[in-house]
Amino acid sequence: KKEQQKARNKVLTEKYKIQKNKKKEQLKKGLESDILKVGDIYYSSWGYEQTNIDFYQIIEVKGQYATFQEICSKDVEGSYYSHGMACMVVPIKDSFHGEPIKKKMKFSDNSASCSLSSFQYLSYYTHGSKGLYKSWYN
Repeated sequence: KKEQQKARNKVLTEKYKIQKNKKKEQLKKGLESDILKVGDIYYSSWGYEQTNIDFYQIIEVKGQYATFQEICSKDVEGSYYSHGMACMVVPIKDSFHGEPIKKKMKFSDNSASCSLSSFQYLSYYTHGSKGLYKSWYN
């Protein structure tokens, strides 16, 4: 019985490896375009004693590479915290500033992300009109 269980575990492990490799191969074959789309918005949340939010919009996609350009944000009306140094912010699509940045994306579970620097990591924006928390010091 132990031998049967070992054999079954081996078969299941092989099946898992095959499925995982298939997914990697699909991404390599160009299915990145199903995940990365021009116009999609990504964000970076960073800071030590305050929370900075930077928004970026994809302006070009080529294979596993996306070119981003930073976009402006605006405060969500009525979202200011009582201490006066925090609120929610949302991106303003197509309000470009700064220079374009081309990055190789990392793919997993139908999403993509990348690092911009040692302290900034880009993630897909899914928060809609609710926005993201931002804080500052006066």
